[in-house]
Amino acid sequence: MKRIARDPGKFEPLNLFTAIGREAGYRLGSEAHYHHFINAVEKSLKASQANLNMLHGKRIEALFAHVAGALGRCLMVKAEDAGDIFVADGEVKIPDYRLVLRDRSQLLVEVKNCHGDGIERPFSLKRDYVDQLDRYADMNGASLKFAVFFSSWRSWCLLSRQSSQEEDDDLIITFPNAMARNEMSSIGDVVIATLPELKIELLADPAEAHAVDKRGRARFIIRSAKLFCAGKEIVDSAEQEIAFRLMRSGKWPDTSEAIVEDGKLLGVIITARPETTHEGQHFEIIGHLSSLVTSAYAEMTVKDRRPIALDVAADPAAFALCIPEDYQSEALPLWRLVQQPNPDFQVDGDDAAAARGLATTI
Repeated sequence: MKRIARDPGKFEPLNLFTAIGREAGYRLGSEAHYHHFINAVEKSLKASQANLNMLHGKRIEALFAHVAGALGRCLMVKAEDAGDIFVADGEVKIPDYRLVLRDRSQLLVEVKNCHGDGIERPFSLKRDYVDQLDRYADMNGASLKFAVFFSSWRSWCLLSRQSSQEEDDDLIITFPNAMARNEMSSIGDVVIATLPELKIELLADPAEAHAVDKRGRARFIIRSAKLFCAGKEIVDSAEQEIAFRLMRSGKWPDTSEAIVEDGKLLGVIITARPETTHEGQHFEIIGHLSSLVTSAYAEMTVKDRRPIALDVAADPAAFALCIPEDYQSEALPLWRLVQQPNPDFQVDGDDAAAARGLATTI
């Protein structure tokens, strides 16, 4: 999936001048109104960049378009909440995105970032707010969904209104319940598992190898690389790309060790392995496809836990992990687990502790 080319530098400044000037009474050609506009935009931009909650929220909103586009089930991802809209009656709110799926069904999606630390701390939305989004979806004959990113767990959940519990003026849902009722599979998300461990060997030419000095340093030029899964070398280039992406963006932590012979640095071995393994189960989960996209996007937009960019020039295709439907490999076996939502799932009280593995084992 690729972004349709536009020229925001040509039209968006004038559109913004018109939008702000509608309330401020701007007139085209007025020098005073021009300077008022520039000052207003500068002030707003500085205030926005100082608001970390806003920056994190807008980054996640932009990220979802790349997640939806990279998962492979969407024909189109369109920013819905853009431009003017006029309605006959009733208050409405416009969701962030319109998704057109390959079966031509459409979803209207509101994106939210949930930064709660506790597993039992609920994510909540105001009932009136949801009602207004629902009204807009009904006008368009489309289903309304909420794409919630639980940042502490680095997990996406796609939820219907019915997934939440209504309490007074709020709709609430806890992370375990959200994971169990998650509908991300409807837009192509799957859980990826493979055999531990994944390993990459970065090798120098022995004839060029340098000695390790007294400070433990050595010059090192990579001349070749080898990838392994469960000790078996991966030689197919497409499979190598998949394995590298899994190591780089998956949830298995990695360690590195030097290959030193006769005091010379011959290479580096980087090994990714799961923190825990399950007895009687030879494969282990390395992450959701959506989480792999999220990690790759974070490399380009986050530094020291602070957003440095909200969006990127790269297309969603750049973040896609292309695994053919008929994929089979002895060197890099993969399991693709499709999670179906369970609307009847409920975790309360003491059962919440048992659900802590939900984010990592489903």
